[in-house]
Amino acid sequence: MYMEKQDDTNTTQATKAGSHSRKKMIIGVIAVLMLLGIFGALFLIGAFDEPKSQESIIEENVEKNSRLVGQRKYDEALAAWGTFVKDNPSPGLQVRAYKEIASVHLNKDQNYSAALESYQKAEDLTVEPDYGLLVSIATVSEEMGDLTTARSYYKKALSALGQENPLYQVEKVGLEEKLEMLK
Repeated sequence: MYMEKQDDTNTTQATKAGSHSRKKMIIGVIAVLMLLGIFGALFLIGAFDEPKSQESIIEENVEKNSRLVGQRKYDEALAAWGTFVKDNPSPGLQVRAYKEIASVHLNKDQNYSAALESYQKAEDLTVEPDYGLLVSIATVSEEMGDLTTARSYYKKALSALGQENPLYQVEKVGLEEKLEMLK
C-alpha cells in the first residue's frame, strides 16, 4: 500500500509539473502574439519607415495642391499651403511653399499683390539669392506697374544668374533686354 501511495504522489507531482509547463507555454505564446500584434500595428502606422526627406515632403504637397488648383479649388490649395507653412518650420520647405502660394494667387485671380507678398516672404527666408524667385518678384512688380522695383529685381536676378546654368547666355540676354526696355 505504501508503494501505491508513493506512485500516486509521483503521478500527482508529474501532473502538476506538466500542468505548470503547459501554463508557461500558453503564457509564452500569448506574449509572442501580443508582441507580434504591437510590432504589426507599429509597422502599419509607419513607425519603422525612414523619415521623409524635405524634398519628398514638398513634392507630395506640390502634387496634392496642384490637383486642387487643376480642379480650380484655389481656396483649398491656399488653406493647405497655409497649414503646411505652419506645420513645417524648415526655411527651405517654407520658401518653396511661399512660391507655390504665390503661384496659386496668380492662377486664381491674378492677385499680384498677394503673390508679391508671398514671394517676398520666400525671399526673406532665403540665404543665397534665388534666381527664379528674383525673376518672379521682378515680373510681378512689372505687372503691377512698379517699374523701379522690377528693374531692381531684374538686376538682382542678373547677378544671381549662375554661369553653370545651361541657359546662361539666353537668360542673360533676356534680362539685359528687359532692363533696357524698362529704362
